[in-house]
This record gives sequence, structure tokens and C-alpha cells, in this order.
Amino acid sequence: MADTLEHLDGFSSIIAAFLAKKLVSQTEFNEDLCSAISHVWTVFLLIIFAVIVTFTYLIGEPIHCLAPANWLEQEVNYAKAYCWISNTYYIGMKFPIPMDPGTRTQEEITYYQWAPMIFLFMAALFKTPDWVWRVVNSVSGIRLKKIITLAQSSLLDSPEKYKKNIKNIACFIDMWLEGCWKRKLHRVKTIKGKDLNFSWIPFSKKEGTYFISFYVLVKILYTVNIIGQFFLLNAFLSDTFTPFDIFRTVPSKGSVRFPRVTLCDLELRQLQNIQLYTIQCVLPVNIFNEKIFIFLWFWLIFVAVATCANVLLWIYRAIFSKGQNKYVLHHLSPSKSIIIKSDGKKMFKHFINDYLRSDGFFILRMIAKNTTNLVLEDLLKELWHLYNERIDQNFQEPGCNTFNDILKENSPAPHILKSLIQKKNISPPPIRTSPIKVLSTIPEEPSES
Repeated sequence: MADTLEHLDGFSSIIAAFLAKKLVSQTEFNEDLCSAISHVWTVFLLIIFAVIVTFTYLIGEPIHCLAPANWLEQEVNYAKAYCWISNTYYIGMKFPIPMDPGTRTQEEITYYQWAPMIFLFMAALFKTPDWVWRVVNSVSGIRLKKIITLAQSSLLDSPEKYKKNIKNIACFIDMWLEGCWKRKLHRVKTIKGKDLNFSWIPFSKKEGTYFISFYVLVKILYTVNIIGQFFLLNAFLSDTFTPFDIFRTVPSKGSVRFPRVTLCDLELRQLQNIQLYTIQCVLPVNIFNEKIFIFLWFWLIFVAVATCANVLLWIYRAIFSKGQNKYVLHHLSPSKSIIIKSDGKKMFKHFINDYLRSDGFFILRMIAKNTTNLVLEDLLKELWHLYNERIDQNFQEPGCNTFNDILKENSPAPHILKSLIQKKNISPPPIRTSPIKVLSTIPEEPSES
């Protein structure tokens, strides 16, 4: 029996060690706290539980059986091994043992041998959404993990190298955003005054919704996983189960789902006769299983509430842009070299809606979560300068002899000028005029009350 347990639990230990190694190697940065709770901390806890149960199998005897006094030691060892691998069943001490074998089978306890594998399987399910996100990130055209790693390492570099790395990161993001540009999204205001993308097309790089859409999808996968696992665990513990029942049970007897004392039927062949024995067994491992599963029950409730709230927050961030504007403006304002005056507010709005868009906002938010606000502010300043330089180039290119020549496709300048001119009914600006000067000629709108 010891050899059988060593093979089974040794296999579980190998899988647990492999998952632990992958867990450590793949958590160099966390996209979100709630995501980390699911695919890092919950996975870590499940691996720890698998290791604890595995060691209880290896160090001590997972099952003890009360055999007849006339049995030999070999027969006792055989009975313990047989009862361990063939399941036992639970009949309360106050009830008689049913004579029908089918009735006994209905009360079988089949999980205790596989508890380590159950924990590892649950850990794999919790890690699956993170694996999906990594695949999406790897085919996006921009390695978010490498960008965040470079931003993190820049904090320890000299000021000169820090500035160089920030510029390199900004240029890399700028090139990726440029490759995804499309005409600006039509926007409509809801009755509450919130900007809503009614032509919001998910999973589109051109619309600037690739990252944010897949991230929301991954968040939904986290939610489905945690809710599904909670209901499966509740079904396993029985429909009428509540964790508070555990505190009302006698510790020496255990609960119905995690009994300490069980029964086992086995047959022994003696020459031409087959003897049927019903022996009583003790499962010390259920002491650990009971406490672990009850802890998991409460833990899954906590993770489910946090995950559901988090997915609703990210859906709001993906659909409504007002929060994006406030977030970027809050981190852009501290830069002394950038002053968003009243005549530049429209310029800033186009910087958010037509240049950064949802994907740019998402990338910046992930960088901020894994570095510091200082890195985000410096990076925003560089992106703002790159955005202004790109617009200035559109006005200073040779051969732009008419205003229509300036309204080229796939650049942010046409959207800025065309929308402003149509709205204010002003004349086209002179050729080779800076967009800042154009914006300054437009009278400021009265503030909304």
C-alpha cells in the first residue's frame, strides 16, 4: 500500500512543483489586483493545499481499519490498501447497515484519494483565463510584458538612461497606435452627459478596442470560472450544506460529507470459498480535507464578489470614455511643460479619443499599476509631444497647397479641423498654420451647468 501511495502522491507532487514554478515565472507583473487574486493567490493556495494533503498521505497512514483478531498482518495490509483504492461508505452509528449492496454504494465516499488532483485541477481552471490573456498579448503586435518590464527597470537606472527608456517606450507605443489608426469614432452623449461609443466595435485594432475588449472578455472568464467552481463545490458538499453546520458537529465524528469513521466491504478467497467482510475504517485525512474545503467555500465567496465588482468596473471603463479623460488629465496636468488651456481642451479631447483611444488608455493604466505615477506622467508627456509633432508635420508637409490636401486619411489632424470647422462655421485656416493657433481662434464654449 505504501508503494501505491508513493506513486500516486509522488505524481501529484511533481505536478504541484511544476505549477508552482510556472506560477512564479509568469507573475513578473500583475495586470490587476482582482486578476492576481484569482490566478496568483488562489492558485498558490490550491497548490499549498495539494502539497499538504499529499504529505499527509506520505508521512502518516491515510486509513486505518479494524480487522478481525485472527487476521494475519498481510491480510490487514491488504484490507487497508483495498479499502483505500475501492472507496468506503458512510452509515451513521444510529442506523443499521443495509443488506442491499446497491444501497451501500449510494453512500460511497469517492473523493479522498483524489483530493490533491482535485486541488490541482481547480488551480488549472483558475489559471486558464490568465493563459488566454497571455496568448492574446503575444499576438497583439505590442509586447506589453516587455514594455512594463522596461519601465520597471528604468526606475533603477540613472536619470539620463531613465529619460531615454521613457522616450523609447513612448515611441514604441506611438508606432503601435499609428498602425491601428482609423477615422475617429462617432460619439453620442447619453441623457446623463456621458460619452458613449455607440459604434463601439469590440476586438478591433483599428477601432482601438483590441486590448480592452479581450481584457473584459478575460475578466468575464474569471467571473464564469469562480461562479462555476463555487456551485460545483456547493454541489459536492451537498445541496443543504452550510459551513456553519461544521461548527455544530461533534469533532470526533466529523460531518456527513467528511466522516472520520467509514465502512468497507471486501471479499477474501479461501480455497473454494469466498468470504465477505464488512470492516470499520478511520480516515484521519478527512480532518484536513474538511477544514480545507470549508476555507475554500468562504474564499470562493470573497473572490466571486471581488471579481464580479471588478468586471462591472472594467465594462464601464471600456464603454464610457469620461473616466478615461479624467484619468489621463489627472496624470498629465502635473507636468510643468504641459498646460492645457481653455483653447487647448479640444486638442486634448482629440488626443484621448482619436490618438490614445481605449487601447492606449489601457496600456498606460497597466504601466501605472506596475510602476509609479511618475513613470506614467513622464510617459504621457512624451506621448503628448509626439502627438503634437505628428499634427505639426501634417501642416508642414511640402505640397499641401489647399485645405483639402491637409484633410488626409489616417491622421488625427483632419478629424480635429474638420469637426471644429463644421461646428463653428469658421473659415479654413491658413496653410502652414499650427493647430494650436487654429484652436486659439475658436471662441471658448460656455461651460455646461
